[in-house]
Amino acid sequence: MQAQTQVEQSLIYNNNTKKYLQTDFDLRTNNAADRILDGQQVSKFVIINSIESGKSVINVYSIQTTYYKLFTSIQETIIAFDAIQIGDLVIIYAIQYRNQQTYLVSKQIKDENEENLDYQVYFNVECNATDIKVSKSLIALACPTYKNNTGQIILYQRLTFELIANINGRGEDQVGLEMDIIAGDNEIQTYLIFTYGKVNKTTQQQLQYIEVLIDNYKSGNQQYVSPVYTINYPTDSSNNGSLRLAGGWEKLFITTSIFDKIQGYHFCSYNQYLNKDTNKCMPCGRYKTSLGPSSDSCIDCQSDFSGSDKDNKKLSFICEIIEGKINLILIVALSILCFGIICLIVVSIVMCKVKGFLCFKKPIAEIIRDQEERLARRWRLIDLKLNKLKFDKLKLDEKSQSCSICFEEFTADLEIRSTQCKHVFHEKCIYEWIKTKLSDPDCPYCRTKIII
Repeated sequence: MQAQTQVEQSLIYNNNTKKYLQTDFDLRTNNAADRILDGQQVSKFVIINSIESGKSVINVYSIQTTYYKLFTSIQETIIAFDAIQIGDLVIIYAIQYRNQQTYLVSKQIKDENEENLDYQVYFNVECNATDIKVSKSLIALACPTYKNNTGQIILYQRLTFELIANINGRGEDQVGLEMDIIAGDNEIQTYLIFTYGKVNKTTQQQLQYIEVLIDNYKSGNQQYVSPVYTINYPTDSSNNGSLRLAGGWEKLFITTSIFDKIQGYHFCSYNQYLNKDTNKCMPCGRYKTSLGPSSDSCIDCQSDFSGSDKDNKKLSFICEIIEGKINLILIVALSILCFGIICLIVVSIVMCKVKGFLCFKKPIAEIIRDQEERLARRWRLIDLKLNKLKFDKLKLDEKSQSCSICFEEFTADLEIRSTQCKHVFHEKCIYEWIKTKLSDPDCPYCRTKIII
């Protein structure tokens, strides 16, 4: 028998538009205690964290034309999750509790029609994490119950799962009860915003943030982590209680459990500055960076800037990345240009060869005929230079009794040939001699050149 479904109305966060959408979603069970805890839409997938039959699970649905289709899931006990899109991959990061151990689960999914759709990794976590936030470069886990509720936030490099840093609470102050991140469309910078302290009759939670810069060519402990900065959030009788955070694209929104207003802050990325006139984040330009989330100016990496130690440290780190990226782009561009020039030269040579072959190609018979015609013309010229006469007509001083080629004696009525140097030979003999020396004929007797 087909199971009945329960309709749950929820807010689904769209990672592409950065907005929440209200939607009715069908749970797969009819258990009254089952409910949706959280949801995100990333690319073509809707990711739902819900209670099913008393267990917190993640179900991933692919968006069809008129309905959702179950695609994959992460079972066991899910505490929290976050998801990002990298290229054509959607990556889900979840905190999972099973066998009395906390794990960080990474699950990669692609379009449902492609192969290798599902790839899952488990990573052991040393604290009882209750929240997770992920950017393209950073994973942040919040463990507010760590060390007698003083709390801890653990930062990992997303690509390698290497530990970057720990942020610990102290004394009566608890860290990480609320946490969010702000990250632009880059794999370098992430702002982590978190609460610090406990709400009681005399104490208000503080709001703090750090900036983390990631160079993927460095290990976790070599990354840049800024000092902790405090955000002075104004409170009054109408706005007090525990803080609530919502990180957006370049912006942070804050409210309290009792409120009549929402406070917003700009968090421009490292390659932007805050234009005070338009109140918008604007690009810095090539080789430039800003030193803070609301800086109203940029610093040229190639300038002689000298500031405080913390500013110099950040500037050195980020400028090394910027210059490395630009140098890499230049190297790639020059490589492509050189490759293109080489290809152009090769193509030109080939085309010239082909053109020459097509233009000057002749049949073998025609080539032989041309050669024979050239030889025939030369032979006729040589023949004109060899006087033809009778042996008995020669003057006595020109007589030679025998041919110096075949050594046979001449007969009186025999036609002979005389060279320009006055040596005589049988016509047949001198012809055979000349055939072997058409390019440079000479006299067989004295080797004098026959001038044509």
